Amino acid sequence: MGDGSVLDPKRFIEHTEDVNDLFHRHGLDHHLFADDMQDFTSGIPSDIPEIVTVVEECVSDISSWYAS
Repeated sequence: MGDGSVLDPKRFIEHTEDVNDLFHRHGLDHHLFADDMQDFTSGIPSDIPEIVTVVEECVSDISSWYAS
């Protein structure tokens, strides 16, 4: 059955390019792996509410992108 991947290499690259654009749009750093993605950013403690908002908006946009 292979390695369990549902995307062939070309589709995987297309997928990661779109998700990469969403992370950049929100100004978040990120790592993309074959079976995982991580976003991250940093700031001072007083920036935490704003950082949480940015991360939540990014996750929402990624979720909407997957749903489409």
